[in-house]
Amino acid sequence: MTSPSLRTLVSAIGLTIALATAILAPLTFLLDAYSDTTRTLQFKAGLGSNRVAQYIYSHNSLWQYQQLRLAELIELPFADEEPIQQRILTADQQLVLEVGASPRAPIITRRVPIAVSGTLRGHLEVATSFRTQLYQAGLVTILSSLLGFGMYFALRIFPLRVLDQTIGALEESRERLSTQNERLGISETQLLNALQMARAGNWEYDVPNDLFTFNDNFYLIFHTTAEAVGGYTMSSAEYARRFVHPVEYEVVGAKVRAAIETKDPHFSQEFEHRMIYADGKPGYIAVRFFIVKDENGRTVGTYGVNQDITERKQVQLALADSKQKLDAALANMSQGLCMFDTDERLVIFNPRFAEIYGLSLQDIKPGMTTMELMALAHSRAKLANGERESTLELLQRKRVVEGKAGSAIERLADGRSIAVTQRPAPEGGFVATFEDITERQKAEKEIEYMARHDALTGLLNRSSFYERMGAVLGSLPHGETVAVLSLDLDHFKNVNDSLGHPVGDLLLRAAADRMRNCVRREDIVARLGGDEFAIVLVPLEEPADVTGIAARLIEALGTPFELEGHQVVVASSVGISLAPNDGNLPDLLMRNADLALYRAKADGGGVFRFFELGMDARMQARRALELDLRKAIVNHEFELYYQPIIDVKSGEVTSCEALVRWHHPERGMISPMDFIPVAEETGLIVPLGEWVLQQACAEAAKWPIGITIAVNLSPAQFKSKNLVPAVTSALVSSGLPASRLELEITELVLLQDNESAFAILHQLRDLGIKIAMDDFGTGYSSLGYLRSFPFDKIKIDQSFIQDLPGKEESLAIVRAVVGLSSSLGITTTAEGVETHEQLASVTSEGCTEFQGYLFSKPRTAEDVSKVLSDQAKRAETVTS
Repeated sequence: MTSPSLRTLVSAIGLTIALATAILAPLTFLLDAYSDTTRTLQFKAGLGSNRVAQYIYSHNSLWQYQQLRLAELIELPFADEEPIQQRILTADQQLVLEVGASPRAPIITRRVPIAVSGTLRGHLEVATSFRTQLYQAGLVTILSSLLGFGMYFALRIFPLRVLDQTIGALEESRERLSTQNERLGISETQLLNALQMARAGNWEYDVPNDLFTFNDNFYLIFHTTAEAVGGYTMSSAEYARRFVHPVEYEVVGAKVRAAIETKDPHFSQEFEHRMIYADGKPGYIAVRFFIVKDENGRTVGTYGVNQDITERKQVQLALADSKQKLDAALANMSQGLCMFDTDERLVIFNPRFAEIYGLSLQDIKPGMTTMELMALAHSRAKLANGERESTLELLQRKRVVEGKAGSAIERLADGRSIAVTQRPAPEGGFVATFEDITERQKAEKEIEYMARHDALTGLLNRSSFYERMGAVLGSLPHGETVAVLSLDLDHFKNVNDSLGHPVGDLLLRAAADRMRNCVRREDIVARLGGDEFAIVLVPLEEPADVTGIAARLIEALGTPFELEGHQVVVASSVGISLAPNDGNLPDLLMRNADLALYRAKADGGGVFRFFELGMDARMQARRALELDLRKAIVNHEFELYYQPIIDVKSGEVTSCEALVRWHHPERGMISPMDFIPVAEETGLIVPLGEWVLQQACAEAAKWPIGITIAVNLSPAQFKSKNLVPAVTSALVSSGLPASRLELEITELVLLQDNESAFAILHQLRDLGIKIAMDDFGTGYSSLGYLRSFPFDKIKIDQSFIQDLPGKEESLAIVRAVVGLSSSLGITTTAEGVETHEQLASVTSEGCTEFQGYLFSKPRTAEDVSKVLSDQAKRAETVTS
């Protein structure tokens, strides 16, 4: 047996151990459970606060309304036995979010501030029930009490067994604590992984020692490792050199200094700055940090999180750039633009829309409905009479019904036209554009007018004339007649050449005005080109009614025009065709009217002629003659004949006149009366005349010295501006002296542009060439021209010679011309002398020379050469 003292000692020891076991075991368990629970709550609150703060930083004022996202942010997996309640409160303690059921009492709560950029934005409160732990502590108390009492009794019997049981219980408690610590480590690992996924890294800064400490995630932000930079610590200067963009040194330094110097123990700050990756490329980083103060209130450290926001920043910058470009595009659009959402409420508009409708930018509010917006617009820019509803509303209703875009023209009371186009948007809603097309419509109308009218006179042009004529003919009632008139201005080209194109244009305008005044309002007047005009008279009760209008046109156009100080006199001829008698197609009627016009001109001009069936055949013959004439010039089908001119006193040939003849390969000899007018009209007389000059000079160069060659010149040759060079070339190439060349002109040359003609004549005279006036006495101003130019010869027209000697008037004219010429020292030649009586008459009146069939008809070059040769031989015989 044990001694009482030992028993007492054992009992005391047992009692002490029993009491210690009964008290310390539950107390230790309770303290450990409390510490574990509070640490877990504190960690979760801190982690959740950090994530919520980052989210608030990105979303600013909208964060309170994103409850689902906030719930995701503050929930992390924890293997807790008791459910946890999490609450987010605003800075003024207003509840924002509550996650989890209210815990049972007793409750352990931890609250952590949510600060963004140094501003308290709220709190994160985490709470859980401590009831389970208390139950467990009670159970431990009961067990430890039983164990204590058991030990108290067992120590007397089984002290070692009791000791083993106690150690086992303590070991079990240690293992449980180890399990909880392992769970905490898992949570920390999850936090680190979350930070890595968010491209965030932790750091601490020891202020007194100027030493930063970083974790691996921090280095991953900058695309480097601790080993690459030499460890997990570095000074602030090295940190700035490695990771802060040079332009941000001062900004970042100022923020850190302000944080260190602050008196606020709860100070925290968030800001962004440009950084430098390890490879030297720039980026952006977001910094959030807190300060640590000692018991004296001095800042001894800071700690925080850096997050790589380069991608987000690039997106923000790209969005800002896109918005800037969009704003610029909208501001510079020539069209007004409005965008509406699915509820037909205004989302965006540009300044041009406001400008079109006379609104200020402040008048227009996003969120306005289509009806509200257009009512506002039309309160300033009223709709035109008859427009009851805005075009945009009509188009929108059509889109809803038909499901497709549309456009229409909105007419305003001020005369403007607005083109409105409405198109569905891909995401719903629609886009409307507004374009002021008033000026464009005016331009289009002007272009349309110009396309249909002659720009100079304002009359219809050719295409519009034919179109209108076709419409008239297509709707012509049975029994009614339509007249088509073709007319032009005689000598218009002479006006252009002598007075210039500006005066010619004035003449065309004035002529167009006179034509309008001669016809009725329903008649159609057109300028087809140049001085060609056409008129359609509709309807005509009697075909004869057209004669009155045609006569008025001829009279009106024949009245002198006063233009720029010039009195211009022209004449007009009119050709007329009638529908349906002369045709029922515009082209045919116009062609027939042209044929009638050609006939009117052939009859002397200044008259009108109706189309007749035979005119077409004559026109076809003329066209065929023109084509053959062109071929003849190329193929050298012409030949020169020469008619001698005789000296009255000596009876000898003094010169020969060159006359062109045409030997057609199929039609034989063609009269000059037939082809010369065609050559004059078509301009072919110019190349033909140059050929005549070359041939005549070449042939005359072979004649005896003293024999002159006379060549006729056409008015067209004077217009060609190549007359003097052509004459010079003929003389040079033939070797004929200029004194042996005589050029004959008619009064028509001087009528066209006498100043220019006289200038050319003087150039020819300066070369030594003789100038003769042919057909003298047939014009109106022949005597006047004798004062203006010193002609070498005057050829009295055969129309006066044919009446001699019986007609006194002709004899008086011949006597006057010869007398005047004699006084001026000008040679006179009587043309067309065919009888001895005529020769005797002109001889008695004093004519110097005569020409005609009495002596010789026109001869070939070979024949005339023989005549001249024989004459030369006779002269030699007489001399010898």
